Amino acid sequence: MLKRKLIVLAAVLVCSGAATPPPKRIALVIGNGAYSYADPLPNAVSDAERLRQTLSSLGFQIFPSTQDLDQRRLDKAINDFEGELRASGPNVVSFIYYSGHAAQDAFGINYMLPIDLDPATADMVRTGGVQIASLFKAMEDANNDVNILVLDACRDWFEDDKDPKVPKGLHDMGLHGSVFIAYATRSGTTADEGPGLTSSPFSNRLIEALQKQASEPVSLIFDDVQTRVYADTDTAQLPMYVNGLVRAGRWAFSSASLDQVAETPRPAVANVSIAAFLQSLDRDKLITFTHGNVSFVDVLLKRRDILEKYEINTPNRLAFLIASIAFETGGFQQQVEKFGYSATALRRIFTSRITSDELARQLAGKPEAIANFVYANRFGNGSAESGDGWRYRGRSLFFITGRGNYRRYGQEIGADLENSPDLANDLETGLAIAGAIWKDRQVNIAADEGDMAGAARRFRGSSLSSDLPGRMIWLRQARQALETPN
Repeated sequence: MLKRKLIVLAAVLVCSGAATPPPKRIALVIGNGAYSYADPLPNAVSDAERLRQTLSSLGFQIFPSTQDLDQRRLDKAINDFEGELRASGPNVVSFIYYSGHAAQDAFGINYMLPIDLDPATADMVRTGGVQIASLFKAMEDANNDVNILVLDACRDWFEDDKDPKVPKGLHDMGLHGSVFIAYATRSGTTADEGPGLTSSPFSNRLIEALQKQASEPVSLIFDDVQTRVYADTDTAQLPMYVNGLVRAGRWAFSSASLDQVAETPRPAVANVSIAAFLQSLDRDKLITFTHGNVSFVDVLLKRRDILEKYEINTPNRLAFLIASIAFETGGFQQQVEKFGYSATALRRIFTSRITSDELARQLAGKPEAIANFVYANRFGNGSAESGDGWRYRGRSLFFITGRGNYRRYGQEIGADLENSPDLANDLETGLAIAGAIWKDRQVNIAADEGDMAGAARRFRGSSLSSDLPGRMIWLRQARQALETPN
C-alpha cells in the first residue's frame, strides 16, 4: 500500500512539474554627491537612499555601503556585485542604479566617476573612471532574464563645459540581451538637478512609478517616467531607454516567477529576399546620420527584412523613410508626445478643445490630464475618464495616437498594441509600425518621384510648408549616409 502511494505521488510530481522558485532579487544602488574636483550633487545620495527603500519594499536585497564612493570603493562595489550576480545564476533579477557624475570619452565609452577623481581631461576620466559597460559581461555570464541598469548620471561635469570638443552626457550603449537600460536623458545631452530641487526630476518620477505601478511591465513604467519627466522639465529633459528584455519582456516588479512572464513580442521575420542595396548599408555612416543613435541603427540593420517587406528597398525610398523618421523624432531623440504645455500653449494648440483660460490653467503641467482631455472620444478612444488619451498617447517613430490606430497597426504587424501600448516604443516594433504606415499610405510613390512634400502629405495627412526645409535638410543628410545621388 505504501509503495503504491509513493508511486502515485511520484506520478503527480512528474505531471505537475516542480514549481520554479521566485527569482532572487539583488540591487546595487550608488549615490555619489560629495565630489572633490567637480560640482557637488546635493541630491544624489538622498535620491539613492529613497530608491533603496523603495526597492527593499519590492523584495530586493540591497548591497550596503554604496554612497560617496572613491575609486577604490567604487571598483569594489561593482566587482562584488558582479560576483554575486554570476554566483546567483539564471534565476535572479538584478537592478543597478547610479546617481552621480558620469562621462563619455571620445570613443563613446561611458564611465561612472568616483568622488575623488579630477575629471579635468579625458585621460583622467579613462584612467580613474569605472566603465559602465563592464557590467554587461557579468550579466551575460549569469545568463539571467532580467537586468535593469538605471543611470541618473547625465549632468555637466567638465569645468569648460562649453567646449564643443568635449562629448556631452552619456553615449548610447546599444541593445544588450536581457538588459533594460534607462538613461535620465537622451544620449549626448546633459541634465542639471537645478537650484532648490530636493530630488532629480528623473529619480523622483522613477520612485513614484515604482511605488504605484509595480504590477505593470517594466517597459510601461519607464515609458510613463519618460513622458512625465519631459513634461515636468518643460521638454528640456527627455529620458531614454533601450529594452533588451527578450525572454521576459513583460516582467513586472510584482511578478512571482520568471517562467510566468511572457517574452517581448517582436515582429516576425519576413520570408523575403533582401535587396543587395539593403545588404550594403554602412553602419558607421548611419550612426553619424542619427547623431549617435546606436540602438536605432543596429535595429535597422538587424531587421532589414522589415524594410524589404514594406518595399523600402531602394536608396531613395530608404532615404525618404529615415529622413522622415529623423524629422518626426527631432533627430532620433524622442519617441514620445510632448505634454509640457503651458496654459498659453494649450489654448493655442488645442483651440477647439481648450475653450477657456480657466480650463487651460487647470490642465497645465498635468500630462495625464492633458492627454485624457484633448484625446477623449477621438481616434477610437473612450471618454476622458477612461484614461485612453494617456494610455494611447503619441508614441513610436511616427507617433501613432489613439486606441483605434494602436489596434489597427498592431493587427497589421502581429503585435497586441491595444493591450500593450508601450510596445510601440520597442525599436523593432516601431520600425514595423513605420513600415506599415509607409505602405498603407503609399509613400513610396512620392519617394520615387523625389517629392518630400508629397511624402509628408501622404503619411501625415497634411504638409506644413514650414516643415519642408527641415525635412529637406534631413533628406540631404540621409542621401549622403546612403551614398544616394540627389
